[in-house]
Amino acid sequence: MKSLIAAILSFATPFAAHAGADWQKKALSAVKAEKTVLDAKWRMPSQNVLWVAMAADGSSRDGFAEYLCEVITDTAPAGALKTVWIYDPATYKAGGTPMGTAACK
Repeated sequence: MKSLIAAILSFATPFAAHAGADWQKKALSAVKAEKTVLDAKWRMPSQNVLWVAMAADGSSRDGFAEYLCEVITDTAPAGALKTVWIYDPATYKAGGTPMGTAACK
């Protein structure tokens, strides 16, 4: 019985990983299409953490992070929690904090 379960899991794992990759690629393309986004990448793809680079203008980007949650949620599987972090590359390299964050529902 244990070997049957192991066989099923080993067979299903590549399909689950591929399915995740498809929606993550679509979400990443949609985020990168936003005019104010400099770059975006899945920092921790297995945990659905998206990092988005934007130029700093002194304002909080929490609202934009929430908007990106909506963009991502449109492509994601139902119930998958996603997190968006918005940062300025120069400030981040100097030890700065994110300009905006959101936990998508």
